Amino acid sequence: MKRVLLTIVVSWVCLISAKAQQTAGTSGLLNTPSADFNPDGTFSLGINYLPETVTPDWFDYPTGNFFLNITYFSFLELTFRTTLQRVPQNGNKMSNQDRSLSLRLRALKESYYLPAVVIGSNDILTSKFSTIINNDRKDNQFFGSVYGVATKNLSISDNTVGLTFGYEYATDRMSQFTGILAGIRFSPAFYTPLSLIVEYDADNMNIGTSVLLFKHIYLQVFTSEFKNISAGIAYRGQLH
Repeated sequence: MKRVLLTIVVSWVCLISAKAQQTAGTSGLLNTPSADFNPDGTFSLGINYLPETVTPDWFDYPTGNFFLNITYFSFLELTFRTTLQRVPQNGNKMSNQDRSLSLRLRALKESYYLPAVVIGSNDILTSKFSTIINNDRKDNQFFGSVYGVATKNLSISDNTVGLTFGYEYATDRMSQFTGILAGIRFSPAFYTPLSLIVEYDADNMNIGTSVLLFKHIYLQVFTSEFKNISAGIAYRGQLH
């Protein structure tokens, strides 16, 4: 019984490490970007379950997405993401998809004294959406935002503590994610892929875990304001 309980505890805690903002398919924390970067040539292919608290206001229902993320160079990261949408004219079925592209540029690489700095943008391309909202035509840049973040990783008794701070501005009026971003990632010395994450995503406080298993399988689970659970899984590999 003790071994079973220990296995359950370790399995839960292991839902913590790898540097990915799984909800968006990019590098980061949980629902918050960071200045961490994957090695050149890294790619991830994954899916997520997303409650309405971690999505823009337009999505007033739980949804999901799937994504492809590629770190082309040591300073450039691109993510293509598709999010499922309900269609009122089709009985509120998930029969539509919102496609978006994210871009991240590393302006400063982390050094002994200085943090890493990243400038990024979500949903950088858009087209007109054929629905009228509040008597006004609405484009489909639901996840549109620009942000700047800094991250510094510290070694404390062989444990790693990552501190992230930044600001995000939503370019879409339907999004609530405008404001200060902050987060803490803790990775214990006994298992470095492991991380416990606490963050503020400019709207909610999130607490969760993530891990990279067998060097390729990335898992993430977290709660937003202790109201909803978000979860995701991805495969991670190298292009070369």
